[in-house]
Amino acid sequence: MKWFAPVAAIGAFLIGTSAPLALAAPDGRSKIWFADGVESEGIIVKYRPGSTVDLPRDLGLTVQRQLANNRVLVGTQPERLSGGELRRLMVELAADPDVELVEPNVVIPAPDPTAATNDTAQEPVPWNLQMISAPGAWDSGASGDGITVAVIDTGITDHPDLTDQTVAGYDFLTDVTRANDGDGRDADAHDAGDWMERGACGNAPDGSPIPPRDIPSSWHGTHVAGIVAMVAPKSRLLPVRILGRCGGVSADTADAIVWAAGGAVPDVPPNATPARVLNMSFGDRSMCPPAIRDALQTAHQYGAVSIAAAGNDNADAANYWLTNCAAPRMSVAALDRSGSRAAYSNYGMSVDIAAPGSEIMSTYNSGKTHPAEPTHAELSGTSMAAPHVAGVAALVFGVANGLGPKDVDATLRQTARPIPGTGCAIFVQACGRGLVDAAAAVGASASPQ
Repeated sequence: MKWFAPVAAIGAFLIGTSAPLALAAPDGRSKIWFADGVESEGIIVKYRPGSTVDLPRDLGLTVQRQLANNRVLVGTQPERLSGGELRRLMVELAADPDVELVEPNVVIPAPDPTAATNDTAQEPVPWNLQMISAPGAWDSGASGDGITVAVIDTGITDHPDLTDQTVAGYDFLTDVTRANDGDGRDADAHDAGDWMERGACGNAPDGSPIPPRDIPSSWHGTHVAGIVAMVAPKSRLLPVRILGRCGGVSADTADAIVWAAGGAVPDVPPNATPARVLNMSFGDRSMCPPAIRDALQTAHQYGAVSIAAAGNDNADAANYWLTNCAAPRMSVAALDRSGSRAAYSNYGMSVDIAAPGSEIMSTYNSGKTHPAEPTHAELSGTSMAAPHVAGVAALVFGVANGLGPKDVDATLRQTARPIPGTGCAIFVQACGRGLVDAAAAVGASASPQ
């Protein structure tokens, strides 16, 4: 998995494909999900409700913890596996008749940031907010007041532009090294920094170091949160941390999605401010992991709308999750200042809508490793486009709080306006239904039905 910003972070990785059927459940469905090229730290096992966990002996397997949605994380020896050995253990686990599904705990690479820091005065209303007609929405009284938006990301750093809107979040990183804050899961969702020295995260299958060069901290979540705050200035920001040094894993991410929407996660306190909107600026070029798909479905059942970045490889977004997850989500492509599809943005029939994503000024931090002084910086990517849409969703919920996620999704699509620039006519709806329009969406939602 990789983060979808900034553009300079784009790297090569393997295309995931489904594995041949290894074992089948009584209803004929596969009990194993596998994507070629993924690395796994442990294995996620979904058991039938009421089942007892009974691991095969002599395989070096251990139960690490319970996850949301009737899943258990099973540890392996060695911890990180891929290829044939991973498949073999998954087949052994799937042989248990109480097991419904076995999948890798997919390793998530960390972001590779580049940012143009600039604390000079901006125009009164930045170009990106003008492009989505945010001032018109604000003039009608929309502000996102009382609506919680979860920023499922790297956590956030302290910043005066965010302090008044931020509510207590959670750090879902279980690995102490990744968390980089001295412990694992806890209620402190501050971004401790995700810098990495060359080779700090091991080696790729070809022996090349990961990362290939020293990488400073990305402060990705802080930047994303600032965009949501600009669009929906009275919304509440819920930081949910899933990535740190050397990335993260899908088990932590799935739990985070469920918790952010108000669902129960074993051994994690309930979320006091469940989110109506989830912003997820991450993904991978492979099939959608079932644990992530089910987490999105659970979030939808709790009333949250999920906004996902489409990806930065100038490719068909259907090959990337979260876009290709068979669960309710809204996939967002990125536009540049001219209103054209950004050269890096993914596209295609699985994209739902577009928003500004290039050279977006937002909250940031000056630290190269650990957090330092709050600042602002420009980043580009579909990671920056998605929080524009998340902010508009918060505006819509704020003026019509009785709406459900399906209603908000439909409103954003139906009120989108034509893409003003070029690059979206690769085939029909290459950039979804069009450019998100905050004023039109709020107007449609506030009007009597």
